[in-house]
Amino acid sequence: MTDLSIPTKDELLEVIGHLRPDQLMQVWEYVIQIAEQPVAPLYQVHEHAISTGVKDLAQQHDHYLYGQDSFKKLDKFLRLYRQTVSDAQVNPISESAKAV
Repeated sequence: MTDLSIPTKDELLEVIGHLRPDQLMQVWEYVIQIAEQPVAPLYQVHEHAISTGVKDLAQQHDHYLYGQDSFKKLDKFLRLYRQTVSDAQVNPISESAKAV
């Protein structure tokens, strides 16, 4: 077993069968040590997932990240913008343009 491929259980058992008692103790201590280590939190993030009902966070990120107030501000801005565009279509020539 000279390459770095993952050994099979049979290969591990074969190698363990040839170890001296002091080597077996070292292997056992190492196995116990790695078995007691917790899994990295990144690998457990899915355990904390909740259903939010948001189908596309990218489309509605301001509202969901910053709360209802920013959504209301955006709505107010859009209504004002639409009114300005509507007024410009009704009166296409502004007062400053008439003076020229």
